[in-house]
This record gives sequence, C-alpha cells and structure tokens, in this order.
Amino acid sequence: ATSYRLPNGQHQQLSKLWQSRRVPPWLRCRIPLLYIANELAAIPGYLMVAKFAAPLGCAGYHFKFSYYRYHGQNGLYYPDV
Repeated sequence: ATSYRLPNGQHQQLSKLWQSRRVPPWLRCRIPLLYIANELAAIPGYLMVAKFAAPLGCAGYHFKFSYYRYHGQNGLYYPDV
C-alpha cells in the first residue's frame, strides 16, 4: 500500500487520506500521484509533501489537472464534472 510521510516523521497510508477527504473509491484511481526518486511528492489538489514543497518566497511549480470524458458521437472531449 502507498504511504507518505507526515510532518512529524510518521507514515500514513494513502487510503486514510482518501477517506479523510471523502474521495469516492471509483475516483481514486483517476487522481495522479507524483513521485520524485520513488517517493510520493504530491497529489494535485490533495497533498503536497513538505519535503518537496518550495520554501516560502521561492519559485515552485503549480500542478492543475482536469479530467475529460470522451464523447464518441461528436469526437470531442468535455470536462468531467
């Protein structure tokens, strides 16, 4: 099971994060997990591991992911709401 390090140094299972944020099970597999050197660094919109965060006042990256659903009848993608 995937885990991540809390600020106090302890590890927490990713499933507990999903449950605490009330993310439905069917949606969890669609949320990207970003890793750096095989260590979980961020889950856009849910978690940024402090070790990988840019210090205050320094430049960093902002990730934004959108989900789109393909509609075969007209060949277009529409935002998944």
